[in-house]
Order: sequence, then structure tokens, then C-alpha cells
Amino acid sequence: MKNNTAVLMVAFKKLKRGKYHFSVRMITEEGSRFSHEELTYMYKCRLEEVIREDPSNYLWSHRRWKHQWKPEYGEIFSFEN
Repeated sequence: MKNNTAVLMVAFKKLKRGKYHFSVRMITEEGSRFSHEELTYMYKCRLEEVIREDPSNYLWSHRRWKHQWKPEYGEIFSFEN
């Protein structure tokens, strides 16, 4: 990371239809002390905490679980065997 800036993540929770609660969570105050890989890992760990707190919110917020794979997606993404 070029600048020594704080790295944050925003977590949200659906309270009811049209009502949400957003919270900012600190990952680190000194981002330049870590590599991109380390920051990604730290983010992943914080995200897992958020998901464990309320798993149903994660599945609701990530619509990708509602879609089926289509063969034409293979044309967009290149996958190597």
C-alpha cells in the first residue's frame, strides 16, 4: 500500500424492508505495514466474523446465490484446466 492509511470495511445488516444498519470496522490503522496479500487475508477474516454473526444476512445480500450457471458465462471467463 503506497500511503500509510487506515484500512476499513463496511458491514451492513438488514433490519427490515428498506431499513439497514451500516457499521465501519477497522482492519488496521497502518496499511503500509502489510502486503496486499496480508491485507486481503485480514479482510477475509473480518468478513468471516460478520458472516458468523448473522449468516442469513450474507446469503440475502449476495444475490449471486440466486442465479444458476449458464454455459455462455464460460465465454466471458477463461478457465484453464
